[in-house]
Amino acid sequence: METCPHCNIGHLHPKRLTYVQVYNGTLVHIPNVPARRCDVCGQVFFNTEKLRQFEVTIGQAGLPPNRHRAATTTNAEPQSSASNAPEDAARPRSK
Repeated sequence: METCPHCNIGHLHPKRLTYVQVYNGTLVHIPNVPARRCDVCGQVFFNTEKLRQFEVTIGQAGLPPNRHRAATTTNAEPQSSASNAPEDAARPRSK
């Protein structure tokens, strides 16, 4: 069993995990990727050959379409503060 190069204590165990990476602003996740996880520190090491294959595939085929737009800020006016609110809104209500 291989010793973890990150903590030098734990052992690496084979797993199949989801690889998540941002490529050119698009979040890509690939399930069931061969990896090794340390039983002590939890560090994950993905199979580098598989990652190269993914990068080549993405480079040749291009990224999937990004159907979700990034959140943008608007130049909307700020909401009114308590000082602009009616007086009864700022007072605590009695029971």
